[in-house]
Amino acid sequence: MAANQVQMIQNLIQVIEENIRQELDLDLIAEKTGFSKFYVHRLFRALTGMSMMAYVRGRRLTLSLSDLINTRLNIIDIALRYHFSHEQSYIRAFKKQFHITPAQYRRSHGELPIVEKFDTAHLYGTEQGLLSAPHMCMIPEFYLQGIEREIIHDHNYYHYDTNQLVNKWEKTYLKQIKNKVDEFVYFGLVQYNQNPKGRLYAACTQVKAPGKTHEPVKGYTIPTHNYVSFRYVGMHSPYEITFRTLLGLYENINAWKAETSYLQAGNFHIERVDLKKCSASYCEMDIYVPITSTPKTIDTFLHTGEDNGAKQKTEFHH
Repeated sequence: MAANQVQMIQNLIQVIEENIRQELDLDLIAEKTGFSKFYVHRLFRALTGMSMMAYVRGRRLTLSLSDLINTRLNIIDIALRYHFSHEQSYIRAFKKQFHITPAQYRRSHGELPIVEKFDTAHLYGTEQGLLSAPHMCMIPEFYLQGIEREIIHDHNYYHYDTNQLVNKWEKTYLKQIKNKVDEFVYFGLVQYNQNPKGRLYAACTQVKAPGKTHEPVKGYTIPTHNYVSFRYVGMHSPYEITFRTLLGLYENINAWKAETSYLQAGNFHIERVDLKKCSASYCEMDIYVPITSTPKTIDTFLHTGEDNGAKQKTEFHH
């Protein structure tokens, strides 16, 4: 997947907009775009956070607002115009979307949240997939356990050191962790050390509480942070994500960071893959970067649960 996949999404949105007043279901959308129904549904949900048909319904309801305000069409005529089978089905969908009936809106002309046409300008094509527009979230303190090693970029590019570490973690150490939250959700903790040519990378799983670990497994407490989150979608196995794949992703993320007023709030970021959502030909990966709107002088997370049970605090500075 590359730039042509962005074009595919653009074509998909165009098909919906051009047929919004016609019969339009997932089978027809897939047929008109030339891709499988399964592929279209999964990709669209991953990139937008809603199903294809929920988006179509939201667009129809949004476009109907203009008819309610600017015409004297009966509500049943507006319902049929936007391919609702009955007046009551339109009213129910309208009330579910906007928490007001069409008749009440026609009288009040109040402010309503709308489903705008999906903006593909915020999609970034990479060598193997698509990176979605970022969104903000807050994640409370949580705990990871994993194995780590220093990864040198140049060597990783050709020898897949990160992938080897992940395989070692999954085959040898993951099964030893007793209090996993979900063994099918993988975390990669990327720590920026003092070596500009590399990173300290930890292949991890989330655990319910910090506890004693045994080498080479380490524990990490990730404090509460606000994050900017990016979603990567690729038509390949999650085990085929390589440093070469990530270079394109992080070029786009760094470009976003350079343009925004937000500052990175810690010298780390987190990669998260839910393997239950993935297959041999599909993957989703969420990338979380801690952010702040005000400058910070101290950025921390905790290494915990070493062999002696002690807590060692490690600070990272910009």
